[in-house]
Amino acid sequence: MIEVITTAPLLTVQDQGRFGMRHLGVPRCGMMDAPALLRANLLLENDPLAAGLEISAGPVVLQSDRDQHIVLSGADMSAQLLLADMQTVVQNYLPPGFIMRWPAGTRLLLNRPQIPGQRAVLAIAGGIDVAPTLNSRSTDLNNQLGGYQGRALRAGDRLPVGEAANQQFSSGGIRQPAITMSLRAIRGLDYEHFDPQSQNALWQFPWRVQANSNRTGLRLSGPTLRYQGDTLRLSAGVLPGLLQVPGNGQPILLGCDAQTTGGYPVIASVIEVDFHQLAYATPGTLLYFREVSVAEAQGLHSAGQHELQILRQQIQYRKQAR
Repeated sequence: MIEVITTAPLLTVQDQGRFGMRHLGVPRCGMMDAPALLRANLLLENDPLAAGLEISAGPVVLQSDRDQHIVLSGADMSAQLLLADMQTVVQNYLPPGFIMRWPAGTRLLLNRPQIPGQRAVLAIAGGIDVAPTLNSRSTDLNNQLGGYQGRALRAGDRLPVGEAANQQFSSGGIRQPAITMSLRAIRGLDYEHFDPQSQNALWQFPWRVQANSNRTGLRLSGPTLRYQGDTLRLSAGVLPGLLQVPGNGQPILLGCDAQTTGGYPVIASVIEVDFHQLAYATPGTLLYFREVSVAEAQGLHSAGQHELQILRQQIQYRKQAR
C-alpha cells in the first residue's frame, strides 16, 4: 500500500485513458503526458496500461509499506526520500526518467515543479491497482468516476499496488524528451470557413495560455479568428487535441478531459505525437502551431511507434542479460 501523507491539488490516479466510450458521452481522461507514463511502465516492466499518479502541484508526501521501484517523469519535482521524521534525508535527489528504489517506511517528498503548474508522472512497479471503471483506472473528475473514488487524492488515502513483474531492477533510465511548445497540427474540418487573415494568424502568431485553463481545455489568447461559415450548427463529436473557436474568436485547445460533443467550429487539430506537451502548458505559456499534412502526421506517428519498439527491445535485452 501507498499512503498519501500530504496532498496537493489535482493529485490523481491516471492511466492511458478510457477508450471506446465516447459514443456514450464518456470522455477519455488519462494522463496528460500519456507517453511519459508509457515509457516509465516499460522501464518498470509493467503492463503498458498500468496506472500511475499525475502530480500537478506540490508538496506531496507519500509513504510505502514495502520496498518499491519507481520512475518519475515529466516535470522535475526535486523529489527526495526522507525518513518519517521528514528531517533525515535518505536520498537527496531522484532524477526524472530513472528507475529508483523506494525503501519501505521511507517517505517520498515531491516538492514543486520548477515551473508552477507543469505536471509530473509517478509510475510504480506493479502499477496503482485501484479497481477499473469502464475499462480504465483513470480519474474522471468532471463525472466523479474511476481512479480512487472518482476524486483527487486526499491525505490518509491508501492506494493498493499490483505485483511487480521484477523485484531486482538495474539502475536504468531514458532521456526526457524536449518540450518545445511548438505543436504540429492538421487543418480542421472548418478551416476553409475562416477568412485568410485568420488562417495565416493561426500559424504565424504565438498563442498565450490563459489562467482559466484546465484538463478539459486550454483557453488561448491571440489574434481574433473570424469564422465566416454557417452559425446555425449542429453539435458534433469532438476529441482531445481539437482547436475549437467560440464566438469571441479566441480558440480553445481541448484536453484529456474534454467533452464528447461540441458545436464550435474546429480550425485545426494537434497531432497525437505533440499532444503530450499540453501537460506542460501553464498559464502564460506561449504556444506555436505549425501546419503539417495528414500524411506527415501519420509518418510522425509511425516514427514514434518505432522508437517505442526500440525501447521495448532494449528492455528485453536487459531482462535476458540478468
